[in-house]
Amino acid sequence: MEEPILKAYYGDIFFEFLLQKEPADTIIMLPGLPSSNSSDEILRFLYSKGYHIFCPKYRGTYQSDGKFLETNIVTDLSTFIDSLNRGSVKSLWDEKDLNFKIKKKILMGSSFSGAIACGLASKRDDLSCVILFAPVWDFAKHNELGDEQDLLFLTKFLKRAYRNLYRFDFENIQKSLSSIKEINPSNYIKSLTQPILVFHDPEDRIVSIRHTQQMLKILPKIRLVTHNFGHPGRVEMIEQLYPEVKAFLKSKLQ
Repeated sequence: MEEPILKAYYGDIFFEFLLQKEPADTIIMLPGLPSSNSSDEILRFLYSKGYHIFCPKYRGTYQSDGKFLETNIVTDLSTFIDSLNRGSVKSLWDEKDLNFKIKKKILMGSSFSGAIACGLASKRDDLSCVILFAPVWDFAKHNELGDEQDLLFLTKFLKRAYRNLYRFDFENIQKSLSSIKEINPSNYIKSLTQPILVFHDPEDRIVSIRHTQQMLKILPKIRLVTHNFGHPGRVEMIEQLYPEVKAFLKSKLQ
């Protein structure tokens, strides 16, 4: 029988999680955009490798309260991690308190959550390393050559197709995100000291690898692994690339 994926709140932030019975390294997985709100296969796969796994939903999305990007997204997530440090959570299934012990914390993000993960890691010294899949590094520069996903079009699509799941008032998500100083590379690069593992398909047309190649010149702690699995989202990608993840974590979590 598969381990049930548990649900809980810390303040306004809803999250899903799976806990090991013993102290364990912990993956905090930030969703992309839009998200299907179902990461069950990925959560179970990472859990099977021995990690505690937590997947928060951004404020103003799905079951989390509030409006999307009305508050600072990096501050919200930092507060969420503060809550994890208590080592106790109340499961919404049976309202029982569950206790857990965290060893090292690993931040994982993909696509949309790339710059958010970098901004968050730069503010915290309790995140040991960062793993990113096809990250957006700088929202102000995304699609500057017209060869990546159009975020203004995506904003309009979210309003049409996800109107009850992404609750927001802005007209252009790219403009809204570009105004958040914590996720601007000119700010986070100065204090982003964690080792970073990046996976990127050179043929990705949603987020171009050229941005990652430019960041390699600025952040020497990046390890880039190229692949041909396309843009992230499928558990099969993580399954196939996991040996690289395992080797990276083994070398960085000593």
